[in-house]
Amino acid sequence: MEPSTNSRIADERWEISRTLSAITAVLVVLLLVGFYGTTLFNMSEIGKQIVLIKEHPYPVSVAAGQVETALGQLQTLSERLTYVRTDQAVEGVERSYAEIDERISEKIQFIADRALFQNGDMEELQSGYRKLVDAQNELLEMCRDADVPDEDIDAYVEETVSPLLTALFERNTAILDDASASFDTLYEVADQVIFRTIVSASILMAAVLGALVFYLVLLGKKR
Repeated sequence: MEPSTNSRIADERWEISRTLSAITAVLVVLLLVGFYGTTLFNMSEIGKQIVLIKEHPYPVSVAAGQVETALGQLQTLSERLTYVRTDQAVEGVERSYAEIDERISEKIQFIADRALFQNGDMEELQSGYRKLVDAQNELLEMCRDADVPDEDIDAYVEETVSPLLTALFERNTAILDDASASFDTLYEVADQVIFRTIVSASILMAAVLGALVFYLVLLGKKR
């Protein structure tokens, strides 16, 4: 009886050990698959944040900076007409207005298409710029009219054109701030995903190592 009983016990232990080994092997495989899938998912999320930064806040900041430069040029041109209003000077300013308008209009539309924020600054910039273009055209007409005194030109620039430019500078600065805030937000999200990747990878790796240790212990018992 004893040899038979011992044999049966040995067989049972072998079956249990084999079952546990199979479970452990499956667990290790599942953990590795989970680790791989989690890593792929988190890396994909990081990639998305990088693409968003590349396609939105960064180019918006660059475009807003170019708008700011162009607005400064418009301000200089308008002030020039308060000093000289000959036909040649007026025509030169008109050509410069047209060239700068093309650049500003393109950049403003670019910002409107790419901006992630929706707080009214973009709409105010667009409407304010349209008012400025109308005011500049009116200024050119006034400069061409010999009956309009220089004092009226000075007053129009000071009371109409300059305030419009000041408002546009303020709106453009607000857009730059908004783009910077969007950049910071996207960076924080990417940083959180990186941290989550590190934590999940550490947990999964610890689980894999624990399963392997358990498997090795089982192998040792078999021997």
